[in-house]
Amino acid sequence: TGASGGNRTPDLLITNQQANGILKAFNSRKRTQLGHYFFNFLIVLLSVAVILYVGHLLPALICTN
Repeated sequence: TGASGGNRTPDLLITNQQANGILKAFNSRKRTQLGHYFFNFLIVLLSVAVILYVGHLLPALICTN
């Protein structure tokens, strides 16, 4: 588990930087059409990632119960 935790840390750093960049872009309020579609695309990607992550955790939760 220690090795997998070490592998996840760089991903978390990258996503934090990306999230900060998205927040800065959102706060600057350059609401172009392209930006609007891109934001929707990010929300869809996030939803898919959450669903996949939960789906990955479910078997482990069922096994513990």
